[in-house]
Amino acid sequence: MMSKAKYKISNWKQYNQALVNRGSITFWVDDAAALFPKSLNLSL
Repeated sequence: MMSKAKYKISNWKQYNQALVNRGSITFWVDDAAALFPKSLNLSL
């Protein structure tokens, strides 16, 4: 089980870029999201 975050991230764009620059990024995908129909072609 993961521990509770020690601080709240307020600038997600900067945080995500720091992870990319570090060379390590992890995506957790819920099983329900993985089964979502691709035919809906939702743009993000």
